[in-house]
Amino acid sequence: DDDNEDCNGHGTHVAGTVGGRVYGVAKNVNLVAVKVLSCGGSGSWAQIIEGLDWIKGQAANQIATANLSLGGGGNDSIDIAVRELQQSGVTVVVAAGNEDTDACTTSPAREETVLTVGSTKIDDERSSFSNYGNCVDIFAPGSSIKAAWIGDSNNEYDTISGTSMASPH
Repeated sequence: DDDNEDCNGHGTHVAGTVGGRVYGVAKNVNLVAVKVLSCGGSGSWAQIIEGLDWIKGQAANQIATANLSLGGGGNDSIDIAVRELQQSGVTVVVAAGNEDTDACTTSPAREETVLTVGSTKIDDERSSFSNYGNCVDIFAPGSSIKAAWIGDSNNEYDTISGTSMASPH
């Protein structure tokens, strides 16, 4: 859509986990939002690839990390796009997925050049929803993660779960 605001909350939560002033793991980081999904949380691979190409252009000759808290069925085009972004010098981190299945069947989690992150619970056990398998490089906290949320003030928070919450760690 043409709305550059986060009208879903997912992106704000992910960004808040990375660099939020209260719950962020890297409180002094410079965050750049790249909206590729609609307010309903969906979008096409083509939209996502367009966003990845934008990142590649903006991050040239800089130290940068791209977190992709998204995924879907296996798709060669998105796998190539994240590989090319990684090869351009941007560290690419992706969510493993929340289908409790082999991450090697989903994109971009199956792309071996990127860092694919599964989710754990507070006891360091794999979250029941988290994808798994040889394509998962690391697991991080992803169950019951509290971070920034959209709302009427700058003090809105929510606690949600998913590999989208693990990959920002």
